[in-house]
Amino acid sequence: MRRSDREIKDGKKIAEIIDNCRVLHLAMLDDFAPYILPLSFGYETVNSEYVFYIHCAKEGKKLDLISKNPNVGFELDTGVELTSLDKDNPCTYGCNYQSVVGKGRAEIVEDADEKCHALKLIMLHNVNRDFNFSKEQAECVAIIKVMSNDLRAKARDLKLI
Repeated sequence: MRRSDREIKDGKKIAEIIDNCRVLHLAMLDDFAPYILPLSFGYETVNSEYVFYIHCAKEGKKLDLISKNPNVGFELDTGVELTSLDKDNPCTYGCNYQSVVGKGRAEIVEDADEKCHALKLIMLHNVNRDFNFSKEQAECVAIIKVMSNDLRAKARDLKLI
């Protein structure tokens, strides 16, 4: 990371950033070009590995791409705010943010119990409510699981400088 002064290494702070993010941008390889989608998600940490869950239709391009190549990248961000120390000087403009960028492996979840667990995490993250799902409900959607122990967090805040 070029700006190591902005790197966040504390696991609790990284979780706080992820908790505040609403969208995970998932990058997959489509032949020789990246294919990136903004997606709703839920997550948990398991043995210091971040596990992100995404729900989608049971067919489509992202499932096809993951089946061909499970290596993915992702990005999450929050707190994005344009700032300036001198609004009349364009060279003083900057952007506050908190972000997490990583890479990992994606798989399509087949197990109904894990799909129910994933849907529960997705709803908990997005609406902060604990729902239970039946296996019948879980069978109506596909679940993508992204596992990563290779991510970095970074933040910039002019109020902190």
